[in-house]
Amino acid sequence: MAQQATSPFPKEDSILDRLTDQAIPADNALLLADELSCAMLDTLHPHLDLISRKSSSHIDDLHVHLRKRRAITIAEHARLHLVWDSDTVYLKPLPVCLLSPDFWDLHLPPGSPTRPQALGFMRT
Repeated sequence: MAQQATSPFPKEDSILDRLTDQAIPADNALLLADELSCAMLDTLHPHLDLISRKSSSHIDDLHVHLRKRRAITIAEHARLHLVWDSDTVYLKPLPVCLLSPDFWDLHLPPGSPTRPQALGFMRT
């Protein structure tokens, strides 16, 4: 029986070939959990229907934010990712290790506590 792939993309589409790449953190589990933690959003998630529909159709593309004259600002905290106000939209850069299928296989298998956050971050 073939082993089920756990990466959200095929290995042939990977831009990182090996786990020995410098971008892979040594203390993965703790670092990645901290990098992707959105505790406030997790708490608010059941109530978001009160202010908006939970749909990706309500997420503007970056060029739309630019057309609305919003500055794109890099944010280190995941809690600010895709948050915007009248003139700024905040983006958290993608952790490079999430581009490695081997990293997903080893550190983000199905059932991993950090996997849902990693998948959500990849989706955005």
